Amino acid sequence: MKTTTIKNFDCVKMKHHGAEEIQKKTKGMTDQQELEYWRKQTDQFKKERVLKKKTSLSV
Repeated sequence: MKTTTIKNFDCVKMKHHGAEEIQKKTKGMTDQQELEYWRKQTDQFKKERVLKKKTSLSV
């Protein structure tokens, strides 16, 4: 008997979509501008991670 699974979430599709969005944002940037873009994104991610940790600890 063959079982059919319905996908509710497609990880590869999500990854490709994210890559396309980043490509749109960084298109035409110089190497230096792109480096600054990634630095800002990394800083933002770190701040959000710290906030989530604080929030989860206080619950």
